[in-house]
Amino acid sequence: MLFQPESTVQIQAAQEKRKQISAHLHGLLGKDGVLMLPTAPGPAPILNTPPAELDLFRSRLLSLTCIAGLGGLPQVQKLTQHVGTEITVLSLVMHKLPTSACIAGLDAGP
Repeated sequence: MLFQPESTVQIQAAQEKRKQISAHLHGLLGKDGVLMLPTAPGPAPILNTPPAELDLFRSRLLSLTCIAGLGGLPQVQKLTQHVGTEITVLSLVMHKLPTSACIAGLDAGP
């Protein structure tokens, strides 16, 4: 048997949670909604960042990057200037929009 019974229960619970998240996102976005957000919580950590700080950064990063995947939604990214100093990657998550509209939405963004 590939999975233990506990694992199967956990997988089913995770799949149900994903369905709930997807339904919530689709409800928020409607037929032509757009959500723009940064794909990273801030600048990359420095090389000698303590492990506890790296774990916090990774957790914050995953909370931003998992949204499209959990919702079953497309995602488009674009580099942009942020406050004249840093380059930030922005993410656009949309529902049922053609690719051309997604790119136009990014061009109209910050």
